Amino acid sequence: MELTAPFDVLAWLNPHTSHGRALSDSELVDVLHFSLMWNVFEGRACRRHATVSAIRRFVTKLRDRGRLSPGAFEPYLAHYRARYLTDGEPNERFAQLNFRQGECEPLVEDVLRGNLTDLNNIVLALVLVVYRLWNNLYHGEKNVFSLPGQDESFAVANRLLATLLDLALVWKQR
Repeated sequence: MELTAPFDVLAWLNPHTSHGRALSDSELVDVLHFSLMWNVFEGRACRRHATVSAIRRFVTKLRDRGRLSPGAFEPYLAHYRARYLTDGEPNERFAQLNFRQGECEPLVEDVLRGNLTDLNNIVLALVLVVYRLWNNLYHGEKNVFSLPGQDESFAVANRLLATLLDLALVWKQR
């Protein structure tokens, strides 16, 4: 077997689905891009180790440097409110973020409900949603065969990470 020959991951993966539906490259573009975006974010913004504390330090540093502006984050907040609240209450999608103890679930919920309105907490909550998407994807919580229906979530997460990295000017630091 030639180990350096091209390997078709989806051709190998698709027969293992119990859902009877094959995955396609085009459906997974945003998820695959999310891998790249998170890699850059974690490496540059969290010094290669993303934790709630590291994310909080990064957001606070952006605030202290005057880099945060409400207009940059309002569309993300509106999107996540529409996605994770129903009639002002956290819905099943919010529960499926699977927050762990110490990951600030009450803070995220309060931001989405509009109880916390300071920009630092808003940005922190938005990034924590993306952090949960990452954790659920890479620690096996998300079923790989459910990903095609979640392309919008990953597309929004990719844009949010790009917005944060641009505000931090991390591209110019290396």
